[in-house]
Amino acid sequence: MSFILTLVIFGILIVVHEFGHFLAARRWGIRVEKFAIGFGPPLVKIRGKETDFLICVFPLGGYVKLAGDNRQEYKGQSDEFLAKPPGVRAGVVFAGVFFNYLFALFLFWLIALTGFPYQDTVIGGVWEGYPAETSGLKEGDQVVSVNGRDILGWREMQKHIQNSEQEVSLGIQRDGRLIRLTVPLKKEEVVDNFGRTAVMSVSGIYPYQNTQVGNLFEGYPAKAAGLEQGDLILAVDNVPVSSWKAMAEIIHEAKGKVLLKIKRKEQIFSLVVPVKKESAADLDGEKKVFSLIGIGPHTEVKFQRYPFFKALVKGVESLLGLTSDVFVGFSSIITGKISFKEGAAGPIGIFYITSQYVKIGIIAVLQLMAALNVSLAIINLFPIPVLDGGHLLFLLIEKIRKKTLSEKTEEFVTRLGLGLIGILVIFVFYNDTIKYGPEMLNKLLGKNKSQVSGIQESK
Repeated sequence: MSFILTLVIFGILIVVHEFGHFLAARRWGIRVEKFAIGFGPPLVKIRGKETDFLICVFPLGGYVKLAGDNRQEYKGQSDEFLAKPPGVRAGVVFAGVFFNYLFALFLFWLIALTGFPYQDTVIGGVWEGYPAETSGLKEGDQVVSVNGRDILGWREMQKHIQNSEQEVSLGIQRDGRLIRLTVPLKKEEVVDNFGRTAVMSVSGIYPYQNTQVGNLFEGYPAKAAGLEQGDLILAVDNVPVSSWKAMAEIIHEAKGKVLLKIKRKEQIFSLVVPVKKESAADLDGEKKVFSLIGIGPHTEVKFQRYPFFKALVKGVESLLGLTSDVFVGFSSIITGKISFKEGAAGPIGIFYITSQYVKIGIIAVLQLMAALNVSLAIINLFPIPVLDGGHLLFLLIEKIRKKTLSEKTEEFVTRLGLGLIGILVIFVFYNDTIKYGPEMLNKLLGKNKSQVSGIQESK
């Protein structure tokens, strides 16, 4: 299923991109000779009035072949690509990128119409030593506004808190009543997902998570002992627990094993699970030995539907936010804040990621498709020959010089670009194989022996 869905996603991305080139070419009177999905020998060929539509053997790309789009074939006819002025040719080249971006907007609009996902703003507690500890906040409080502004979801709430200064006013829903609390803040150096270090305002609150098991990690005792995803842990060593933090604190201090009381569907039973000792830094940065069993929390996701026009506004906001994240991600890779090895993913990586998103649901898959469309659009704008950005660079040079580059120069630069792309493709495939190959192979063999490390119970 994941493999088929990955091919479908790739196919949609390619069709959208090439359809942009196709429509723009037809709009400006340029004859399109071929519209191909994939490369290599054609598996399917449909002959149209002017255009041959092909599905080829290797589905990792596609192309639109325009009449007279290279100097060897150009005959000077009015419906050929090179017969058009640089501005028109640039429009045809840019149209593929524009359509990917437009399609991402459509996907975000569709997500907002059907139900935009968010994590609830119910507070699980306050970290010890943080200013919110004495603010009067309680476990179970739900934040509904920040500084008088209604918010939706934990991420939006955190964004407003981080941008505040000395204190923040929170609207709290508690026991059916709306109350307002002023919460002091402190400045803290934070490293984000892109490797950037910034000083932000923090309160020290963390989200509520129940004791339902969301993940089981290989190399840890929980899975071998018989725990399953979806299990609800009711008690640890005969101590009732209702939050992940309370449960994790008991497990972290356990000696050799823990006794778990578990609810699985309608069945309640007990299970003895050995613990594994690991050394890690606590919240104060001090090294400490923790007991772990290898489980991760289940994050409950809620959905908010928007009416037609508000959904479009939400879609634009999401698209702009994602675009910013993608640009920051690429710049972090270029500047070395994130290693290329960790930040890059090719077809194998996308297949693995898709298989994870399929488990979450259709909304997650649509979000992945939107992210891939934006990423493809931005990558294609890189000024590398062979990519759309490279063609646009040639056209800009032609516009400035009032004439094209020499055929020899253009051919040399294009070969250079092809060589660079080839090296990147080989590296990405190799990287994907090393990073995702063993786990995918083990899953195919029914073993799934991937290794996971870190303190999962407390996160």
